[in-house]
Amino acid sequence: MYILEGNIGVGKSTFLELVKQQTPEVNNLQIQILTEPVDDWSKQSYGQSLLANFYQDASRWAYTMETLTMFCRVRDYVNEQENNDPNRIIERSVYSGHYCFAQNDYQSGYLTELEWKIYSQWVD
Repeated sequence: MYILEGNIGVGKSTFLELVKQQTPEVNNLQIQILTEPVDDWSKQSYGQSLLANFYQDASRWAYTMETLTMFCRVRDYVNEQENNDPNRIIERSVYSGHYCFAQNDYQSGYLTELEWKIYSQWVD
């Protein structure tokens, strides 16, 4: 299993789509791609768009958004561990969620000290 890391807008989705299109199936094996469930975060899957809420009021929604994204990443990673096929690429890991996004939210003042401590306990 491979994990593709990268910040917003660097071309991860484009790269993964090209891998999907350009990789031929060989001996019934093809590279499997697992992308972030951004559609779930931005659509009404949870009754409202958490991604839109975060962009409109980051201080209010940062903890909720980071907790949800961490949950999704951990769930996907655990599910993928049960798959013995090494020909898989997962978009982003719990590490980038923590060190890139949540830590940035904390340093930007979007997460309170208490929220950061709780979130960090989850990560640990």
